[in-house]
Amino acid sequence: MQSGDYDDKIQKLLEEGKRLGASGFSEYEGKRQQVKTPNLRSPTFKMSDLETDYKKKNESHSFQMDNKQFGDAPKPYTKSDFLDPVPRTLFMPLNLNNNSNNNNSIAHGPTIQPRVHNLAPIGHEISALMKTKSNLERTLDDSQAQVEYLTRKLDESKNVVQTQKAHFRKSIEELQKKLQETLAGRKQLMEIKENEMHQQEDMIHKLQTTIKELAASNQMQEQALLDAHERLNILQNRNQSSEHALTN
Repeated sequence: MQSGDYDDKIQKLLEEGKRLGASGFSEYEGKRQQVKTPNLRSPTFKMSDLETDYKKKNESHSFQMDNKQFGDAPKPYTKSDFLDPVPRTLFMPLNLNNNSNNNNSIAHGPTIQPRVHNLAPIGHEISALMKTKSNLERTLDDSQAQVEYLTRKLDESKNVVQTQKAHFRKSIEELQKKLQETLAGRKQLMEIKENEMHQQEDMIHKLQTTIKELAASNQMQEQALLDAHERLNILQNRNQSSEHALTN
């Protein structure tokens, strides 16, 4: 195979790589255009030209002691190299002496660089959830204490209401005896009785409404506590999975 055939094949590979969206070919193409494959069968070819070109290549790739780096040596890995989740296309080397490479297909496969999971945000989130859990538990205890206190007050109020009802009933009976002779007295007595009953019923209704609101708030706080427990378990499982993945 002539050197021109190699150049044509490499040019086709470069065009195919650009079409597939692979990166890093523009720099290689510029270098390839500067350094052509020598035609050994050319009548103008000289071995001295090949030796001179070889020396120039060695000088360009010389080791620089002052800068402590190689001329075209690969750069050291950085943190961003391990945190980059984007897969890159890797073109496999071609065996130009193999006749199976005469087609224009290119063997390539995706390579994904490893990730380093940062566990600090997970730990911080677990700590925040633990604080939220503690606050919710404390709020739940306070709400339960308030419910118990209001329930006790409600029972006391009911007892007071029953006592007042008995007292009012007795008073009304006495008033009925005194005012039974007049219609105005009876009407006034009925109004007093109805007003007292409405006041007592309003008081009981308000207390029952307050208890229902506290019970609903207590239920919401319990649900929030369950959600916090669930999120905490999920984060702990994720943390264990991450630690297991890192140890492996």
